[in-house]
Amino acid sequence: MNIDSIDKFILSELQENARITNSEVKLARHGESPVEDFFKSISGIEEVLECHHITGEGDFLLKIATRDIPHYDKLILHSLSAINNVQHLKTSVVLSTFKHKTQLPL
Repeated sequence: MNIDSIDKFILSELQENARITNSEVKLARHGESPVEDFFKSISGIEEVLECHHITGEGDFLLKIATRDIPHYDKLILHSLSAINNVQHLKTSVVLSTFKHKTQLPL
């Protein structure tokens, strides 16, 4: 497989800031319109740093950062849970990092 400069750019972007809090967001309905509505909703939430469409149990993986736990709680209860079609949230908080590497050998 050949990796060109565009592939390297995409890989580089995807590897940055990988240790910030993550949330997994599952939609009640799928299709072009619900997904676009979801993207529009999260684009207005400043704490959402990244959004990845994923396979597996969830539909999306969000990387978020908040200033403290009360703000995190408010974000989950009043912003992310209030998005139309969000059926389920599963969150994880990074407690510590033993290894943080963002670059793969290309």
